[in-house]
Amino acid sequence: MLNSFGRRITGVGLLEKRSNFYLGSGRKRLFYRFNSTKNITDACKVETPNRTMTGSEVLPKESIYADNLKRYYDNARFEFRKESDLQSLKDSMESLYLRKRPAMCIDVEAWERNISKVTEVGVAIYDPKDSPYSIFPVIKQYHIIIKEHERMVNGRFCPDNKRKFMGGTSYKMSMTECRSFMNKLISEYWGRTDVPDAVLVGHNVKADINWLRSVGVRLPEPLAIVDTSKLHSMSFTSGGSLRNILRLLQIPHGYLHNAANDAYYTLLAAFAYCDPETRTKLSLDTFHPDVPPKQSKSEKLQKRKRMLSDNADLVVWSDSLTSNNDNTST
Repeated sequence: MLNSFGRRITGVGLLEKRSNFYLGSGRKRLFYRFNSTKNITDACKVETPNRTMTGSEVLPKESIYADNLKRYYDNARFEFRKESDLQSLKDSMESLYLRKRPAMCIDVEAWERNISKVTEVGVAIYDPKDSPYSIFPVIKQYHIIIKEHERMVNGRFCPDNKRKFMGGTSYKMSMTECRSFMNKLISEYWGRTDVPDAVLVGHNVKADINWLRSVGVRLPEPLAIVDTSKLHSMSFTSGGSLRNILRLLQIPHGYLHNAANDAYYTLLAAFAYCDPETRTKLSLDTFHPDVPPKQSKSEKLQKRKRMLSDNADLVVWSDSLTSNNDNTST
């Protein structure tokens, strides 16, 4: 590419020229950030949220959320296996639905051949004060690739989506840098006197907590937790994988088994499980005992292929119409 003086532009200059042409100067930052990986020599270089709150900041319509939740409790018919499930559900719903405190989801991905070797850490954070009037929740995301284990690749038992973070930028850190960054992030959301503590969200979150503490990440105790796996088990005996939960809740998704993607989708699943309208629509307040049918070898193979793929199920429209017409006629 030539500039206005007839000189050839290469390297960074060419990238700058193309970003101006395609995106305009106002979007250059997005152009450079999209789908990139950054080497971090100092964990503090990754920008973390700065939480501040004054006494005048009150979440709008907070009383409406509380009134709606009370109405739901009064009218819903709960039929769970254990009596303690109802109180656990109420604790989770009041932690998220009332929008009084932030929610942080942490997910850890390990090497399938040695699960003690963690390859990725993903974080998704929802702070209700960041978007009090918005219909769309603002969720901050961080994707960390552990430098020491970067060459450990999955693919036999679960897909390797380490390079497929859908949030834009992955950060490559050493284990020491990752620990420093996570401690800095956690100090912004727990243990402060000027803002409420966050809720920790996860899917089978106990394993993630154990690993974080084992490498020196200082999680507070006691810790308010919302576990999507436990919320699912209140209503169903099986189908508790993150992929199955997202399908049940009708949440579009892709590139699971990337730590940051999983953290983001787990947070959305927690929102859905703690939403009165969603619970009513999907009959989640009733326990559904089910006995999984015995699967043939070919069915097991198809299930494995679906697990390793993000392809949608394909239904031939004319066949579905014929089937519906046959059912109607009978």
